[in-house]
Amino acid sequence: MKNLTLKILTTAVLGLTLTGCNTLQKQEPSVVQYAQPVAMCSMPSGKRVDAAFAHAKSELSSSACQTQYHNYFTSLIDIAKGDPSAENKQRFSQFVTWSYESGIISKRQGRDYYTQYFSPTFTSLSDTLNVCSASRSKQTMIQDMQSELKMKKQGILEVAGDRDGYFKTLKQHSDIVLVLEATAMACTASL
Repeated sequence: MKNLTLKILTTAVLGLTLTGCNTLQKQEPSVVQYAQPVAMCSMPSGKRVDAAFAHAKSELSSSACQTQYHNYFTSLIDIAKGDPSAENKQRFSQFVTWSYESGIISKRQGRDYYTQYFSPTFTSLSDTLNVCSASRSKQTMIQDMQSELKMKKQGILEVAGDRDGYFKTLKQHSDIVLVLEATAMACTASL
């Protein structure tokens, strides 16, 4: 009896499976649609700094590549590290100015890009800090400054080759962290 029930059940499942295949609708072959051509935005490469800047400007002249501005900027940083010189700082200044004048970035974005890499001033600090409210976000501010210090090391030291400028920036970073720590302690004590 068990064998008969098993055979009937197997036959029923097999029958449903086969009829299920017959009920599939025949699909018409789909028409292949080609996507619109996508702009090929290639990042600068190689070791020649001038050629890399020329390539980046050429590519960024296409509006399709402008959304990748940050990638172009960091690629230029990486290439310029291979040939550190004070001239590189001027090249980046001119590149940022060209980017702003070409409408690729805003004036503020340009100032931030340049300052984050080539100036001892920390853009991650707010201009309008309330002393005690800043102490509440001290850890976040210190982390942001640490990230920016890495960018400054790349720009000031590794790209521009300015050891003295970088060590001044490093000292300024340490001084600011010390002030933030002292402020946090003073605000906590006054509560």
